[in-house]
Amino acid sequence: MAKIKYNHRGKILVEQTIGERSVLPGMITTFSYNNKNAFDRRPLVFVMSAESGLMSGVNFNYLVESDINKFINEIHNKIVPFENENLLRLRENYIRAQVNSRLKSASFDSKTIYDMIFPKDRDLKNAYRSYKFSIISSLKVVNYDMGKIELENQND
Repeated sequence: MAKIKYNHRGKILVEQTIGERSVLPGMITTFSYNNKNAFDRRPLVFVMSAESGLMSGVNFNYLVESDINKFINEIHNKIVPFENENLLRLRENYIRAQVNSRLKSASFDSKTIYDMIFPKDRDLKNAYRSYKFSIISSLKVVNYDMGKIELENQND
């Protein structure tokens, strides 16, 4: 269980408001979590799944920056690339790991990421959380500073 919270807001390049039905695996989101018992009421989450009233993924606020960079690089270099896309027709492109989603099929899904990366990284396992959509507000997709990763633009 994560007991320390880190602030990565300075790494957010762009935020765009979206609805619950727009959340796709591979996105990075931020939102207000209206649970009075939550340790982090403003999570920054790499989304692994969004279904059955729940969003699950890695809360970056429970990881140091070097662990986030390692996670992003492992996904990008070993599993699927991160790319700029706009399947949701927002005002700006957003960054998403190109895993299988309801809007775009791909060879790999979020379970592949979990199976390949999580078994060897206790910090990632400890940062994995599930959130109820019913108590989420101010949901936004985030463009996170990916560092040295070169992003391709998808023509949607």
